[in-house]
Amino acid sequence: MPSPTVESREGQDARTVTYTGRVLDENGRPVRLAWVYVDEAVGRTDEAGKFALRAPAGARELTVMAPGYRKLTRRITARNLGDISLTPFVAKAVYVSGIGDPKVYRRFMQLIEETELNAIVINVKNDDGKVWTSKVPLARQIGASYEDFHLREFVRDMHRRGIYVIGRFTTFRDPTLATARPDMAVRDIRGGVWEDNKGHRWVDPFNKKVWRYFGDLLEEIATSGIDEIQFDYVRFPVDGDLSKVEYLTPSTRYNRPDTIEAFLRYASSRIRPHKVFISADTYGLTVWSEKEQGTGQVLERLAPYLDYYSPMIYPDHFAPGTGGYRIPSAHPYEIIYESVVRAKRRLRGDNVNTLVRPYLSAFPDTQYGQPFGLPQWLAQKRAAEDAGAHGWIYWDAALQYPNELFRKE
Repeated sequence: MPSPTVESREGQDARTVTYTGRVLDENGRPVRLAWVYVDEAVGRTDEAGKFALRAPAGARELTVMAPGYRKLTRRITARNLGDISLTPFVAKAVYVSGIGDPKVYRRFMQLIEETELNAIVINVKNDDGKVWTSKVPLARQIGASYEDFHLREFVRDMHRRGIYVIGRFTTFRDPTLATARPDMAVRDIRGGVWEDNKGHRWVDPFNKKVWRYFGDLLEEIATSGIDEIQFDYVRFPVDGDLSKVEYLTPSTRYNRPDTIEAFLRYASSRIRPHKVFISADTYGLTVWSEKEQGTGQVLERLAPYLDYYSPMIYPDHFAPGTGGYRIPSAHPYEIIYESVVRAKRRLRGDNVNTLVRPYLSAFPDTQYGQPFGLPQWLAQKRAAEDAGAHGWIYWDAALQYPNELFRKE
């Protein structure tokens, strides 16, 4: 990662000058590691919230971004930009699939308008590998582009409504690409493309061709005006007969974390110039274990590239005994509270400014058969807020969120 104060490029000439300033929160306290853009030049603030950034003389636009705050953009009128105050922002979101369906769209626009909700998670790269209307050549060649959904128009509509838009990018689980381009897929040693225990096909995280394709998609998505891109399935597969898996490089507990970290570093380099926040979700177990568990995900190695971290801490997904509870889903408040506390504790470091914003369950207990409805769903939100989470996202693939789950506004 770059040092807190970064010059835009080496060998500055006489036409570049230094722009200085200090980024503060709403109480006048310094904001460390904020992203600062002067036109195309980019840097970060130091521990005192200060920055000194080389950029062309006559630069016109300043943009400042930091997790937990709204993005600020304003015109530049002097080289000394003075104190720059950011406005706090806490996302309260739901995941919504099929937002292009008019009935789904109308229902959730009404729900957001009438309640505390102020953000929405939509698929920008779906579980099947499909994306919104794309001009990326490979996406069009393999039939991954939905020709009737235009992301830029949707984002513009959401922003008119004051809604923060998070784009869920399903990463290495990509059946469309794996089927159309077996050379990019996770292979089966018996021949053909490997499938997990649910019949899903994956692409090879070691394959740099896959990275470049994803990078092209990410840049296109970032230019839509979207607020945040969130990585899902940014990991190696762990379900299915792994003894039959073949990668470009033999997979080990050492190179899997190296590869996932390197991919996020690369993806960040494609997204950051477009002034978009970056987040990722992981299994809830990632919070509780410092081992990579076969996924390649180690929280401390993901964090430097993320603004927000969203562990999927669904109580019924935890194994018996987690947190000392024989049936974790019978203790939703305690499981969520402890998960958030653990995540926050691990997200500390000199180059880390990552906030915890968990996924919460709004669906029935699928493992233990415990009663798990509105009271338990509300308990999760209360626990997350009590533990100091910076917002939350509710997930229900069936989209059956009750209005009573959210405070009226």
